[in-house]
Amino acid sequence: MEDRSPNISENSHETSFSGKDPLISMILPVFDREETVARAVESALSQTCPYFELIIINDGSTDGTGKVCGRYEEDPRVRIFTTENRGVSAARNFGIGQSRGEYICFLDSDDEYTCQALEELLAAYTGGDQPDLVIAGIKNDNFIPPAYAAETLSLSDFLSRSLDLSWQYLYKSPCGKLYRKDILTENSLAFDESMSYGEDICFNFRYYACCRSICFIGKEVYLVHRDPGDTSHLSDLTDYTFAEMMDYALKLKAAYRHCFSAVPESLASGADQLFLDTLWGVFSWYAKSAGSALFAMEVSVYEWEELLALASDRDYGRGYDFMCSCLFDKKWRALWRFFRTKRIISDMIPRHLRLRISSVIRKYRRAAASPVEGSQP
Repeated sequence: MEDRSPNISENSHETSFSGKDPLISMILPVFDREETVARAVESALSQTCPYFELIIINDGSTDGTGKVCGRYEEDPRVRIFTTENRGVSAARNFGIGQSRGEYICFLDSDDEYTCQALEELLAAYTGGDQPDLVIAGIKNDNFIPPAYAAETLSLSDFLSRSLDLSWQYLYKSPCGKLYRKDILTENSLAFDESMSYGEDICFNFRYYACCRSICFIGKEVYLVHRDPGDTSHLSDLTDYTFAEMMDYALKLKAAYRHCFSAVPESLASGADQLFLDTLWGVFSWYAKSAGSALFAMEVSVYEWEELLALASDRDYGRGYDFMCSCLFDKKWRALWRFFRTKRIISDMIPRHLRLRISSVIRKYRRAAASPVEGSQP
């Protein structure tokens, strides 16, 4: 039988934990980041907390990333693995499998932690609460996060807060968090290796469902960088087909529903709101990134039906609102007019769907034409 196991090599040296395993395993996957990975590694090695290991997974880099990482192989806290290129999810999962710490944290190869990050995160476990997850603030070069207090929340309160758009940036990334490894292993939690977009959101919400209490430490310890010339965060979505985006949407819906099923029924609609808000953002970004005309022309009648069915799921009361927002922002409305003018719309969308879409457009035109309550004439 053919051996399908990945080709992996490791460069590591014995660590100085006095014969004990490290308390924290920091996992850093990297692919072709020779310009930024040293900054990420230096931030890890500058930690005031000494009880950690840094696991670097060089995910088949083709530039000088491996050479840069090799500078740190003599550090007893560092373990370096080189694997075939299988994507960030596979690299993170490999790192989890190799980890020896009680707690897990993640670091992206173009970002960094403040020097007291691990000490601040670990301090949350020294009190009496013993949370299942610790979350720190994230500072972005292009984003000023809202202020928030240090507090420990129940899962219900935590998910209720997730519905506030100003908080959602804290919920999605796996970075700036301290996970309990026993929760990961006991619940067989891992990043979905079939996903190359949104895998972190799905991973987090499945982890949240296993938590009883979650602690915010009220401090920014993780720094996100957007280096000059880096457009990956803007162009990622253009690499995906409509079917792949639909697959992502369905997996996201399943993760949200799974998580919210663990809290009182009064919060169940929160899964709907999070899903629709996220889906609207993804599809509008995709349409604008790829070019709405190109995007729509590639969508078959079946795919139109799939998208509309997803949006108007009977369990989602806001289905029509989403359908209008997603399909009929300015670019989509212009495209709709173009199709009608060219008399080709009937070839793309069945009549019953055209009628539904037209009714939504009329509804929003009436709403836009109506004066806002309390406004001056």
